[in-house]
Amino acid sequence: MSEEDLGRLWDNDIDVLVTPPTFVYEGIGNFFASLTPQTDMKMFLKAIGQVQPAYFETAEAFFQARFFPPCNLSLMKYDLFQEYSEFVFSITFKIEEFYNNMGFYRKDRYMGYLVECMLGIFLMHNKGRLKIAYTDMRFYS
Repeated sequence: MSEEDLGRLWDNDIDVLVTPPTFVYEGIGNFFASLTPQTDMKMFLKAIGQVQPAYFETAEAFFQARFFPPCNLSLMKYDLFQEYSEFVFSITFKIEEFYNNMGFYRKDRYMGYLVECMLGIFLMHNKGRLKIAYTDMRFYS
């Protein structure tokens, strides 16, 4: 996508640009459960319920769904990005606190998987008020 194309998107009041949704046959919850321990998923939902309770039902629905925007790739308007960042960091700090209190320090990629879910949950929860556009991922060398 060229700079000119991106400018036209924002001129058309697009709020967020993400990758096209990916289909997972087994459902999002089962797909991510194969990538990260079940404890992570339970703690993730618990953290959402504690620090972002308005998103809890959406999170449960998200894990039952079969489409999600992959790879944590997005462009957002500044104010929306601030809102999304507050959502993400409030939850990730709670999860980190849980593991730190156990004296368990993770070196794997679990948080990347959880944040990937958070983008989908955030977009699903706010879909009625956001104008979302999709673009393919491009790889340059």
